[in-house]
Amino acid sequence: MEVKDRIKKDELAALKITTLIRDRLLGLGRYFGQHDDHHRVFLPSENLKKVESYQSGAQRKLAKARKLLKNTPVELMGADDNAANRLLLLEKMSRRVH
Repeated sequence: MEVKDRIKKDELAALKITTLIRDRLLGLGRYFGQHDDHHRVFLPSENLKKVESYQSGAQRKLAKARKLLKNTPVELMGADDNAANRLLLLEKMSRRVH
C-alpha cells in the first residue's frame, strides 16, 4: 500500500471515530466541535448558540432549495415530481426545524 493511500485510509478512520463521538455526545446533550485549533466538548451553557447556528444554516439551505425548485423547468420533472409537491415537502421539513 502506498503512503498516500495509507494516509487517506487513516484519515477516513479518524473521521468515522470523530463522527461516532459527536453523535454519541449529541445524544447526551453535549456538542463536540472545533474551537480555534483544537477539538473540545462544549459546555451545556453553549448549546443554545449551537442550536441557533444549526437552525440558521437549515433556514439558509431551505431558502436556496425553494429558489432552485421554483426556477426548475416543469418539463424536467415527472408527473409525481412537480414543484408543488416538492414545495409542500420543503414546508413540512421547515416546520420540523422550528
